[in-house]
Amino acid sequence: MAEKWLLAADVYAKAKCFSKCLSMCTQAELFDAGLRFIKQWKDDSDFDKLKNHELCKVEKSFLESCILHYVTLRDITHMVELAKVLQSMDLIRNSLKSRGLLDELIELEKVMGNYIEAADLAHFKGNITLEAAMLQKAGHFEKSASLILLHVIVNSLWAPGSMGWPLKKFAKKEKFLDKAKVMAKQVSDSFYDLVSSEAYILSDRSKDLSNLSEHLVKAHKFQNTRLEIFTLREIIDIHLQFEPCKYVWEPGLVSDVDKHTNLIMSQSICSVESLMHNWKLWKTKILKVLSHLSSSTQFKENDFELYEQFCFDYFGILMNSDQNTFFLLIHEASWTNRCKAHPKPGNLSMINFEAFKESAHQHWIWELLSLGVKILKKLESLISFSKCCVKACSRSETTCNVFERKVLFPFSKARVILAIYEIGKFIRESDTISLESIDEINRIFTSSSEFFFSILFPIRWKDGSNMSMLDLHTSTNAREIIEESIDRDLRPFEGKMTLGQITRLVMLMFLSGNLKDRLFDNIIQKLSCMPPWHALIITFKGFLNSSSQSISLILKLEHALSVAFNSDWKGKCDYMSPHCFMYLLDCLLFCASSCIGSEVSFFSTKSTLFEMLRCRGLKGYMDTFVAPCESPAIIPVRNCLSSIIDMIQLLLKEKCEIKEWVMQSSMCQFDYCFLITKMVITLCLANLNSGRTFYLNEFLLHNSIMDDLHEKFRDAIAGCLEIRKDLIYFSNALSVDQDSLVYVISRDEKIDFSEVNAIVLKPEDLSCRENVIAKLFPKISRSELKIHCEQELPGSISGGDHSKSLIQPKLLQKNEQVDLAMRIDQDDLEKTCLQLCIDLKTRLRSYDEIKLDDLILCLNTLIAWISQDAQQRDGDPDIQKIRKLVIEIKFHTSSM
Repeated sequence: MAEKWLLAADVYAKAKCFSKCLSMCTQAELFDAGLRFIKQWKDDSDFDKLKNHELCKVEKSFLESCILHYVTLRDITHMVELAKVLQSMDLIRNSLKSRGLLDELIELEKVMGNYIEAADLAHFKGNITLEAAMLQKAGHFEKSASLILLHVIVNSLWAPGSMGWPLKKFAKKEKFLDKAKVMAKQVSDSFYDLVSSEAYILSDRSKDLSNLSEHLVKAHKFQNTRLEIFTLREIIDIHLQFEPCKYVWEPGLVSDVDKHTNLIMSQSICSVESLMHNWKLWKTKILKVLSHLSSSTQFKENDFELYEQFCFDYFGILMNSDQNTFFLLIHEASWTNRCKAHPKPGNLSMINFEAFKESAHQHWIWELLSLGVKILKKLESLISFSKCCVKACSRSETTCNVFERKVLFPFSKARVILAIYEIGKFIRESDTISLESIDEINRIFTSSSEFFFSILFPIRWKDGSNMSMLDLHTSTNAREIIEESIDRDLRPFEGKMTLGQITRLVMLMFLSGNLKDRLFDNIIQKLSCMPPWHALIITFKGFLNSSSQSISLILKLEHALSVAFNSDWKGKCDYMSPHCFMYLLDCLLFCASSCIGSEVSFFSTKSTLFEMLRCRGLKGYMDTFVAPCESPAIIPVRNCLSSIIDMIQLLLKEKCEIKEWVMQSSMCQFDYCFLITKMVITLCLANLNSGRTFYLNEFLLHNSIMDDLHEKFRDAIAGCLEIRKDLIYFSNALSVDQDSLVYVISRDEKIDFSEVNAIVLKPEDLSCRENVIAKLFPKISRSELKIHCEQELPGSISGGDHSKSLIQPKLLQKNEQVDLAMRIDQDDLEKTCLQLCIDLKTRLRSYDEIKLDDLILCLNTLIAWISQDAQQRDGDPDIQKIRKLVIEIKFHTSSM
């Protein structure tokens, strides 16, 4: 039958009966023959315009029938032939699209070599891997590589069951990343470098801080927001994975945070400073993302477009060419639970832009707060670890290993507390935090602020005498912690303030200086039923405004301490601790001595003088020596010195009561010898400054105190028969205990102290902060002194916008609100490094007892510390010793 139809069509064709011929072909589905006839007619030289016009009328109808037939059959081969005949794809495209046959149309476009059109169709379907493949064939390698990376990102974050970060594994992930790098290689070396960095971050392979720090620099170099945010998050996650014992504890505040952080991470080690620095950078970026998402416009200003694109990439959003329609690559992604997605042809779902912004905003708020809580818990674990190390070293300083010693720096622990407060404050200010998280943060807050008090006022007083601690308490965060501590201590116990609360309040007030009027008024009100302390606080407030009340303040402090000392303390809840009592007694001793010092020179110690530099509330006493005190007023002040002597002697004669007092307080039994040593030092100084003749050894031996002294101090002071006649023994005893004797000479006194190991100050030195620091820390350079003495501290240790911090890694940004109070104390740095080297070399001899990774970690820590300052001090003999020991240690470890 088909042959008959074909025969009839052939007859009509020869007769040029176009309509009948093509009708036969259509009815018999002889489309190949019909196309052949059309070609023959058009090739005929006798084919005139009239006939051509007639042919065009019937040709269109026939071709539509052809297209319908081949589309129905999904016959790509014949559709290709048809397209060649038509010399246009429009009819075929429209027909396939109208029937939703996008896969067939893509295949047809691909066969025809229309790769861009095929890529557009793949994009419309949401098949970005196919789109990337088509773009690759079209030679658009940059766009192709970018799409492959997008595919990896979306599937790593939002595969079924995933809540987003961290990145997850999926099939062929590494192959996709390798393919992206191959595509990037075709573009440029620079683009290949960028794609390689992204591939490293997105891959499932293990990562280290050294490589991540390099990729972070590249992210900023390329101004790639996505790479920067992802890299920062990976860095933070690795910090959170580190055990507390693996952290490097900075002994002081570093002046260039960027440089220090890069140095630390370049050796694949981490510290509190590097954790906090990267958290601030990441937080700044996420806050910009949130700002973008909360804006009422679609962000076409400044760098907002970068954050808009980041949001689209992160959540798998495709934007249509009209920029008004948005589609989901993964419609079942967990973040879309609050969105109403509308299906469309293909694999995509349409989403309302405002709904997207709202859901994305909620997701990033949750992500920001949850990561903040994780960091808080890590910082809390570091504090717990430091407490364990303190206990270990309390039991025996000689057996305390290097890992335990390195976390004993007061600044190191204070930095963690300030970081906890900074992050906790940020989280608490959020409106979306859960009650459970609030309770957890408040618990960490309370525990940390209580520990902060012990850092500001260490029981081992010499621990706080380093430059990094000088102005630590003046930052906004530290002051807020202090104010919260004062508020907490103002809560009466059983309707009445305890002596423990009161003495802690006074110590914090002396340290801080001016408090808010609200706090002062509250303190005065709460102490109204305790006259000695009530009078002290009122006088102190007046003293802050006028130093004319300096004598009155001394007398009020002595009276309050005497009343507390003579009260029945046994069994009392939260009675003042021996530590707080001795701290206030030490303040009283210095203030009283300075007031009478205009007539007679007086003695003190480096640690006490350093503490007076810290105490903003007692600054007036540093100037008192310059302005002589009136003679009648000296008598009651001298009586204060006698009162100090009497109280300490009474205590030292009743050692059993001291031990009971220590056990009742929060102090541990291992601090007993430090307390006794402090009492003996204070007793000696009070006798010296009061003009009494005091036979130290006779008193100590008669009361069996020698065995209770700190070992080094006891051995050094053993030959001291009469302290007034032999200051050498006393000054040497202080030196071996890492303290120094200070002698403030009167105006007219001329004395030779060349044989005495003492720091000698002139009257005018006390009123000049820079001169005092120069005397106490002679190795500090003049330029560093200027920083310590003249620089006003910014309001907060919490940073502002760190987004530009990588631009100039060697310069501090003016707008960074970072506490720039102190550089690392060089004495502490060198002592730590030298001790570290000695410990390492000693441990090498018993290598079987240690792990090699611990040894390498110690060495890396040492090198990081040395590198901060060694270049400027190559001639320093300590630095040369350190370098020599490092070379020896490296040689031994390399041969293991």
